[in-house]
Amino acid sequence: MTSHVYRCSDAARWLPRILAASALVAAMILSVRIYAGVAGSGWSHSRTFVILVGAAVALMIVRAGGMVRAEYRLLDEALHIRVGKHERELPYEMIVSLSYETPFVKPKEWLPAMVLIDRFDKVWRIPAFLVDGDRFVTELTEAAGRDDLRSFASAHGLTTKMAATRGRLMIGYSVAAALVLAAWLFLALSAGP
Repeated sequence: MTSHVYRCSDAARWLPRILAASALVAAMILSVRIYAGVAGSGWSHSRTFVILVGAAVALMIVRAGGMVRAEYRLLDEALHIRVGKHERELPYEMIVSLSYETPFVKPKEWLPAMVLIDRFDKVWRIPAFLVDGDRFVTELTEAAGRDDLRSFASAHGLTTKMAATRGRLMIGYSVAAALVLAAWLFLALSAGP
């Protein structure tokens, strides 16, 4: 079929790290602001707990965002997926349905994604931040050569949704940047002379 490799843009690859950093900095703000007036030995434990919760949230964001590092290639008989050293293939005849999932539908899935479900009910998530994501959907349905997949893609508006993710990426960056900036301002103002 095609040897074109689909991957997320460089900007999308940095988004999980920036959001994780903003979550950690926000936890630091909370630890300083919420418990600033509390005295006694419990204060340091509470502050440590809030920072640990922030670190756990940051780790969840980075782990869930690992799919932005994946590379996808459409072969003659299967979708080839490579994440780091790990490679997998999803044969086209195994795909039962495809749809689009918005962010935060599931607790650990915060990225928008095209979702493929195979015959064994295994979910294969493809991030919506792919460069030429609309072309990917079109070529995937053509490579599979199945009308049911074309119908799923059309019913869910996958081509349009995959093409519209650039704006969502910039919104995500803006929110993360605003959180980090607010965190630095609060920390600077709370430090005092």
